[in-house]
Amino acid sequence: MISNLLSRRTPGIVRGVRTPVEYDVGKAEEAYGDGWPDPFPKGWYKLAMSDELEAGADPVPVRALGHDFVMFRGANDHEVHVLDAHCPHLGAHLGIGGRVVGDNVECPFHRWQYAGKTGVCQLIHSPDGAGSAPFKPKQKTAARVRRWPTLEQYGMVMLYFDPDVNNADPTDVKQPPYQPLSIPEVDEGRFSLRYMKKPSTPLPAHLLDYMDNAGDLTHFRVFHRDIHIPVLGPLLGKLSGARRGALMGGRLEIDMFFQDYTLGTESNGGKHLSYLEQHAILRLFKKRVKGTVITTHATFCGPGSLTYMRFGWPEKNDPDTDIMVVQSLTPVKPRVLHIEYACYAHPKTPRFLLWYLTDNMDHAFQDDRWIWRTRVMRHKPHLCKNDKVMKNRHFYEQFCRPGFKCDW
Repeated sequence: MISNLLSRRTPGIVRGVRTPVEYDVGKAEEAYGDGWPDPFPKGWYKLAMSDELEAGADPVPVRALGHDFVMFRGANDHEVHVLDAHCPHLGAHLGIGGRVVGDNVECPFHRWQYAGKTGVCQLIHSPDGAGSAPFKPKQKTAARVRRWPTLEQYGMVMLYFDPDVNNADPTDVKQPPYQPLSIPEVDEGRFSLRYMKKPSTPLPAHLLDYMDNAGDLTHFRVFHRDIHIPVLGPLLGKLSGARRGALMGGRLEIDMFFQDYTLGTESNGGKHLSYLEQHAILRLFKKRVKGTVITTHATFCGPGSLTYMRFGWPEKNDPDTDIMVVQSLTPVKPRVLHIEYACYAHPKTPRFLLWYLTDNMDHAFQDDRWIWRTRVMRHKPHLCKNDKVMKNRHFYEQFCRPGFKCDW
């Protein structure tokens, strides 16, 4: 679940080497100049895992996307509800000291209750202290908190964020223009949620940093080709005299060679989808290792907030060996991202493989973070032939709210 992790101070790490970069992720936005596009674009964002919300339990305060939310699971309907956090009466936070009553959330200050499904006030505490009384009809439409479209899917709780649309009458909340992707293997019962990785430190980045990365072929081949072997990797690096603690440059050389790379938009899935496809093979001592070809098909659903990564081993010719990783990036502040990985796989897939895969994914982000921390926005960058960042920027632009100009 998204929590307040912004006070952590972390030194910059580049492949095991301490860099001159020291930063406070809570103040990451101070490192950026002006000109960055919408930090909270319209789209679906993951807020929690389903098992973190118990029916009828106390509401949970959530700070994300520049907003304060209150999230709870109804005691009767067992559905997850997300509302604006502050009571319209006198502004108390519904998620701090409040409680769930039936399918309503009750304000801790004066015990006004708001329905999870509509956000409309249902009960107030009588001034004479006699107990609760129904809200008068003429006041009912005025006393409400904004509710947000939510979806519970594959053990994840997601919210559709578009504050410029979802602020009308509760009976006229517009449906999101698209839905998160489905995972056929989970729907068919072949795959299940097998592993979750929740890094403790947020990323000091803008969502566009991530989308730019996806369009930058060269940095995959130069910056992310090293294979991270936990514990063993740094040890071998030290034994071989490698400064950075990774395996390249020492006696044991292991890396990934990217054979192919494709970036585009999904032709039949809608304009809210974009994709990246890679084919790579393991190299040991600069020689390709037979039987290690891996394919990655990443589908970006929305502005980079949800990425569905399918990893496959075509030489095995067995679809049950595929692994689906749903990577969620939720902005906590304009340039601070909370990241989580949810792995779905067949029961026969070793859990170690899921851990190892996501560990390498997160290791790559750890490499990126010091670049992002010191990077400035170039609206009109000098590009090389293989640079495809502008394609992703135009894709991102469609999700930006009115008033945020993308001048590229």
